[in-house]
This record gives sequence, structure tokens and C-alpha cells, in this order.
Amino acid sequence: MEFKAEKVGTIDSGDVFYLAAPLNNQIEAFREARITAPYIVLPEDVVDMRLAGVSNSGTRTSLTPIAVNGENTILYKGSPWMYSPEMALVAVQAHKNGKYPQLSRDFYQAVKELANAQDGMEPEDRTAIVLSFKGDSQLTPQMPETRFALGRRAKEYFEAKKHESIQFLDLNSDSKDSTDVNYSWFSDPLDGSYLDARSRYLDGHDDVAFGVFRNADEGANSAKNSKYTLSQIGKANSQVIPAVMSEAGLSGLTDTIARPLSKGLLERLRNTK
Repeated sequence: MEFKAEKVGTIDSGDVFYLAAPLNNQIEAFREARITAPYIVLPEDVVDMRLAGVSNSGTRTSLTPIAVNGENTILYKGSPWMYSPEMALVAVQAHKNGKYPQLSRDFYQAVKELANAQDGMEPEDRTAIVLSFKGDSQLTPQMPETRFALGRRAKEYFEAKKHESIQFLDLNSDSKDSTDVNYSWFSDPLDGSYLDARSRYLDGHDDVAFGVFRNADEGANSAKNSKYTLSQIGKANSQVIPAVMSEAGLSGLTDTIARPLSKGLLERLRNTK
């Protein structure tokens, strides 16, 4: 079956494409539309789309919940599953089997160290944050977690959609020796715009995802007013990602995954409004 992404509108950062299909097929189709990794939008992109009137559809996002038993969930803007169709298939197969995709326990620790290193940055400019709570919660626009997930227009979004808060459904992990690494579903505003970190439907043919073909000249260095430069963040990722891949027994994929992952994270920072 051939999958083709459809252009549905434009936001400041570029043209928006849409497709309902399993994640690996969505990534293949977005790649054909010349969208670059990580292919799938972050919730902050969805905020831009909804405020621009492009679409209010619920959607998969590349905002990545990372969880181990007994620890607070980490949200990370660097999903390992969304940088190639092959890696996406790992997550798709796990969900098809009713499980969460997993990496080693060291992956959680590595991203936690990155989150700690970014502790002095504004939430909107960070790539990782440890949640200040455990379990399901209500997110208000002032909370660091909300600003991290929804970006610089979070307050504007809450006001436009008449939300006092939105629900966050936590990824509750039973894993002690491994790390559950999932994705986040961002629901339609009519459903309350909840963020679901424990959804397991990446194998489904009916769930939507959006990708943005970004303008070449769009965005400035969003890290320029923070304590950390793009170079510092890039260096941290270039050290963390190969180590994590090695610990996960995936060292053979380091060249395939590590460089585009680090590059994609920096691109996200540059393109943040």
C-alpha cells in the first residue's frame, strides 16, 4: 500500500503535511515530501497550527516520555523512534504487541543528566525536563512542564482554546532494569487538548501525524539568551547519544542515528519561535 502525505496548510515555519498511517509509513511519506528528521511535529508546532487555523486534529507528536519504575518521567524532544522508518518500526512492533518500546536503564540516566545540565535555561529552550510530579496531573500555562511542551505560545493557546488547564496522562512504568520510551498524543481542543504519554497506537492506520517542511531561512538561535549555547547543547548530545546507543546494544546504528538525532535537536532549537 502506498502512503502519500497531503499538504493541509502553512504556518510561519513552513508548509504542513498530514497523513494517517502507522508511524513508519508516515515517516517514509514525510521524507518523500522533503521533510527532514525528526519528521513528526512537536506539540509546540501543533500549537502554531491550531492558532493559525490549519487543523485542530488530535495528533501524534515526537515529544518523548521516558520512564522507569520509581522515578519521575522525563519529557525529551529527541525521540529515537522518529529519525528513520527502521527505528520507527521498533516502536510500531512494540505497540502492536501491546508493549512499550524500551532502551536500557542508562538511557533514562543519560537524558536525566542532560535535563539537569539545562536546569538554568528557560523551559521553552530546553530539550529535556524531569517532571516535578508523578502520575496524572493538570497542566496550567505557567508551569515549566507546560511551557516546555507547548512552547512560547502556551499562554496564547490556553486563552484561545479557553482552557484553564489541560490533562497530562503520565507514562507509568513497571520497568526497573529497562527504560520505557514512548511518544505523546496531543488531543483535539474539543477533547481538552490533553497530552497522553502512555498511548500505544503507533501501529494504527487511523491515527494522524503532521510534518512541517520548514523554510530554509526560518528561525533564529533560540538558545542565544540562555546559559547554554547551541554548541554546548550539541556537544552534550554528541556525547550522550553514542554512549546510550552503545549501552542499549545498538552501537552498530550509532552513525545512522546519533548524528541526525543531534542535528535534529539543534535544528529544533534554531526553529523555536
